[in-house]
Amino acid sequence: SAFLNVKNIKSMDMPSITIIGYSAFNNCSNLEKVSMPNLTTLNNGAFRNCTKLVDIEISENVAKIGATVFEYCKSLEMIDLKNVTNLDTESFFGCDKLTQVIAPNLTIIGKSAFANCALLENINKDENDYLDLSKVTSVGEAAFANCNKLKNIKFSELSIIGKEAFNSCDIVENILIENKVLEIGEAAFRHCDNLTTITLPNVIKIGKEAFSYCKKLNSELILNDLTTIGESAFYDCEKLTNVQIPNVTSIGKSAFRGCITLNGEFELNNLTDLGGY
Repeated sequence: SAFLNVKNIKSMDMPSITIIGYSAFNNCSNLEKVSMPNLTTLNNGAFRNCTKLVDIEISENVAKIGATVFEYCKSLEMIDLKNVTNLDTESFFGCDKLTQVIAPNLTIIGKSAFANCALLENINKDENDYLDLSKVTSVGEAAFANCNKLKNIKFSELSIIGKEAFNSCDIVENILIENKVLEIGEAAFRHCDNLTTITLPNVIKIGKEAFSYCKKLNSELILNDLTTIGESAFYDCEKLTNVQIPNVTSIGKSAFRGCITLNGEFELNNLTDLGGY
């Protein structure tokens, strides 16, 4: 808390510093520019509530952004995370103007890391206009909740998508998941109103309300490895027409309620538990 609540600092040039402690610049509301080219450790809350911060240089030696480090940095528009692999809880929560993140080595995205970043639209965007999160192995609870500018997203190494991870990402259209995702958390894509396609080649479990109110979802879902579908998992997916779930053993209450265009033949030879309405 070295500079906690110091209001008149505008710029910090720290060429030799390697460690910034907990809440070191928390609530420095006029801090605009920070340079720390040799930093190795950035602890929790370091720049929290620096509402005018627009320019920050992250060292190539930093591997982890601690919890709430840039929470409520409401003027920050772009950041290059270089070699950062791990974003802790709420690291960029509520960064209202954040639009672009360069993070080619990111593997872990913690709980609510980008939640309420309403303008975020570019994280390693590739030539096909997909957010390339191909190295990411873990997406925490509500990691991208209410990120209303995300559109196309690609994962390759992900195994679990956390609860409410993309909840209310209004304009997400396409989710490409290659091979490894085994579990979709509760309400992970709830109210993704424009989601039309998603690939889930190896998923085993789909949690409660995972795709509820995805009214435009019309992918052909071939879910050969799926065993468990949670309560209201596809509730009110009005355009969902074709679902193949040959090995499912449990379907929760209201799992497909409101899927008014669902058709075809269901082979449910392994089903042992079927919920009500």
